[in-house]
Amino acid sequence: MNIVLYASGLIIGIAAFIYLSSLVLDTAEVVNKKQLFVKKKKKPQVDRKEVFKDSAINTIKPGLRMCPFCRVELSRDEPLYASRVLDFDRDETKILIHGCRLCYKPEKTSEKTTPNIIIEKIEKTIEKTAEKVTG
Repeated sequence: MNIVLYASGLIIGIAAFIYLSSLVLDTAEVVNKKQLFVKKKKKPQVDRKEVFKDSAINTIKPGLRMCPFCRVELSRDEPLYASRVLDFDRDETKILIHGCRLCYKPEKTSEKTTPNIIIEKIEKTIEKTAEKVTG
C-alpha cells in the first residue's frame, strides 16, 4: 500500500513539475516575441535630399556644424542653444532649437519664453530670409 502511495506521489510530482516548467517556458517565449516586435518597429528614415529639394542645404558637407536660423558655420566649441519641450499629444519630448550665439538673444525678463514669442521669432527669421532671397 505504501509503495502505491509513493508511486502516485512521484507521478503527481513529475506531472506538476512538467506542467510548471512548460508554463514558464511559454511565458518566456511570449515575452521574447513582444520584445522582438517592439524592436522591429523603427522610425521611418527621411532622406534630407528629398525634403530639401533644389535647396542650398544639399550642398552642405556632412559633419559641418551650422546654425539652422542664420546659417553661420559653428566651430566645435560654439554651442547651439536649445531646450526640451514636452509634446502632450505623443507623450514624448522634442528639442526646440533657439539658435547660436549670434542669432539667439535671450530676453532679460523674469518670465519664461512662451511658445508664442518663439513662433514670432521664427516668423521674423523666415521673413528676413525670404527678403534676402528675393531681394
